[in-house]
Amino acid sequence: MKIFLLICILVLVTSCPASGRDGSHVLDALRFTLGAGSSIATHEASHYLVARVQGLEVRPHGLGWETNRPTTAFQMAGLAGNALSSEFILLIPRGARGSFLNGWLVTNIVEQLTYSTLRRHDRKGDFGPLSESKKRIFAAVYCAEALFAAYRMCDDVPLRIPLLSKRLNHRPMIGIGVATRTTRISIGE
Repeated sequence: MKIFLLICILVLVTSCPASGRDGSHVLDALRFTLGAGSSIATHEASHYLVARVQGLEVRPHGLGWETNRPTTAFQMAGLAGNALSSEFILLIPRGARGSFLNGWLVTNIVEQLTYSTLRRHDRKGDFGPLSESKKRIFAAVYCAEALFAAYRMCDDVPLRIPLLSKRLNHRPMIGIGVATRTTRISIGE
């Protein structure tokens, strides 16, 4: 599984190169690295913010945070922060993103896939204290979101919600979202 994940990461990074506007590969690498750091900071800030909102006492632990009473919301906040920031980045057309945002996006995808596959059974990781059924559910959701974000990153496909919706008195309601090859993002029809 580890080899498969590493191959997927290599394919993702090499098929969607981060190229800046000025053509400087050193600056591109620096921007990409800063974007990766921003992804990690977003992940950890999400844990911290949720802990503070829930009134949990948190203390620094390595690069992250730990608490004596981990809740599901606290545990999943980091990956949710990654997913949310990926969606904001994907609103920007591929050609306008640049190395910084591509580094942030690639690292978001890699973090979600790594936590959902390789670190799912790590007792100190984000999935640590969750029940096995919750681990499977969250792993499936975050893997699917990461793979869909990777597809949209490379193909510049916007998310359109909802394409299929139920209508009540000709008013749109939230339904099933599907990606299409259009240039607009809409909520409702």
